[in-house]
Amino acid sequence: MSQPEKFEHYELLKNADGTVVELGHGAMGMTYKAFDTNLRCAVALKVISAAYLGDPTAAERFLREARGAAQLRHRNVASVFHLGRHGDSYFYSMEFIEGETVDARVKRDGPLAALTALAITEQVASALIAAHKQGLVHRDIKPSNLMLIHEGDGEMLVKVIDFGLVKSALIGSTAGALTTTGFVGTPYFASPEQLDQRSEDIRSDIYSLGVTLWFMLTGKPTFMGSIASVIAQHLDKTPEFASLAVLPAGVVAVLRRMLEKDVDRRIQTPAELRAELRQCLESLPSTVPAERPLRVAAHLETVALSSAHGLTTPRSPDEEFPTVPRPASPAPPPDESAEITLADPAVASAARTLAGQSAARSTYAPPPVSRRPVFAGVIGLAALLAAGAALYFHLPASAEKTPAPKPGATPKPVATAPRQPPQPGKPWKNSLDMRYVPVGDIWFATTETRVRDFDAFFKANGYDATGGMWSHQRDGFKDHGHSWQNPGFPQSPEHAVVGIAWEDANNFCKWLSDKERAEGALTAAQFYRLPTDREWSEAAGLPYENGATPDVRSGKITGLYPWGKTWPPPANAGNYAGSEAKPGAPDDLAVIPNFRDAFPRTCAVPGHVPNALGISDLGGNVWEWCGDAFNKTRGWRTLRGGSWATSRADEMLASFRRPVDPSFRHDDIGFRCVIATGDGSR
Repeated sequence: MSQPEKFEHYELLKNADGTVVELGHGAMGMTYKAFDTNLRCAVALKVISAAYLGDPTAAERFLREARGAAQLRHRNVASVFHLGRHGDSYFYSMEFIEGETVDARVKRDGPLAALTALAITEQVASALIAAHKQGLVHRDIKPSNLMLIHEGDGEMLVKVIDFGLVKSALIGSTAGALTTTGFVGTPYFASPEQLDQRSEDIRSDIYSLGVTLWFMLTGKPTFMGSIASVIAQHLDKTPEFASLAVLPAGVVAVLRRMLEKDVDRRIQTPAELRAELRQCLESLPSTVPAERPLRVAAHLETVALSSAHGLTTPRSPDEEFPTVPRPASPAPPPDESAEITLADPAVASAARTLAGQSAARSTYAPPPVSRRPVFAGVIGLAALLAAGAALYFHLPASAEKTPAPKPGATPKPVATAPRQPPQPGKPWKNSLDMRYVPVGDIWFATTETRVRDFDAFFKANGYDATGGMWSHQRDGFKDHGHSWQNPGFPQSPEHAVVGIAWEDANNFCKWLSDKERAEGALTAAQFYRLPTDREWSEAAGLPYENGATPDVRSGKITGLYPWGKTWPPPANAGNYAGSEAKPGAPDDLAVIPNFRDAFPRTCAVPGHVPNALGISDLGGNVWEWCGDAFNKTRGWRTLRGGSWATSRADEMLASFRRPVDPSFRHDDIGFRCVIATGDGSR
């Protein structure tokens, strides 16, 4: 059913292509940018998801959350103006905030100085004090729900947004009944009691704010890894406080108390937290050098403005292909807006058996942030802290790094001799010597993207996909500090690149599109992107598959593998996990019985005989990203094809899809590109 364009006196605003402007997508509903025809101003309009319309419990929770949020009136909280109903849909309007999220700031510029991060945290604590007085719990404190607003006096105001997940602690048994469906929220920033489905109060928000403070200081949340691993670590593992040794002891001490897993040992109230933050700030040295003026972002994000028509796109569960590449920055943190629902407490308990590690490697020199009234005279340590963070968090094996471009800057491609753009129905080779063949109305890469291709991207603009990469080593599958440049095993320039997140791959495509358009190798209407799931299936020779999403289509065509219909695979049918993969791998790495190929890890591409379309290695070697979401409810993206570490028969089916967080970097995940024309949709 199409989305109505008007809700009472609120009209949904549209992009240039006629689509409505979506600001965000949460567990309960969609948020749009709208125009209040009575007050004649822009608002954010949250509408309950269609999937919940027939559920009285969810509708009651939506109404309760809106009424609870409307009780808050505080300078650090985005105000709720109006609650209404349109047909079967409930909605409420909220203050429309022009600014940028903490998530966007850190991802663009790197970790914040301790003074800046503490000042932001103090303002959020003030918002939580107001919520606590109303008996409210936000339940989804995270960097993307904290807006930074540049005020006219040069100071920064923090606004907490999206109280769409708040619950009133005063409702008692009704509130309890409404939470029996399980945890809904963001696992990277969730508290142990949320993930373990125990009762929550304001101390849960304090824990989530602690993870957010950690993120601001390091560029990463406390724990990284798979969803199950992150849940397990929040429940049982102590964060790596040793990695914060460069920070003042008082800052680390506050973080320790905020991140206590035992709620009774945690800081108990937001007022207590704010007092500790102020004491910590006042204890820092007050000698200050001249500070860099506040930089207002060239691209302002408003809650979650999303469009391919000049608006920036923060990451959200249902975001489409990014339109703006991120300049050189720390490795992107996980998609902390990716939401999960744990309907069974046993899931959280089972997750305790998994473990993982986190890493943070980046630096940042901060802009000033408003601190009223105890900020004067303490900004001076900012340069020292940033420099110390540079030494501690970002020293690579080699001391030299390609300088990062200025935020928002697009690297200027080097002009080359004109090339003829791709012609319909004809194979084509691009400026990087990547070969493409026609598949329907697109051109599909015949091989996976190579190390040398990604290295050209890195050298051209300084973008580097490092940090948080998991690799298979003797001591387990976890973060060993590897990257695409050194994945833990030998790679030549011709090998398939690994350790690439979904967003890294999209940024590569955006860079290559700009480069080759400037060179005349692509027309203005042609561009690179990741293949869609259906395009990948077509390239693999699969018949049409029923189902609206990759989740529904996965594994439905049985008994058909990249090499044929037999199992196990014949010798050298593809680069999978045979006996050759065991040396140097974890003891629990499963392999295909009585199978062996020539490649212990990745292979140079093309590594195997191409299919009828001329495309190689669609089975094995590296998992390949597709552009579309795995399903309509979570933030996962879709991987296809299996890898050198794949051994299960079901995962080697040509129709199998693997759901993975788009921020994950693994030593068996890579990608290949397609060239599309026009709007690129099929």
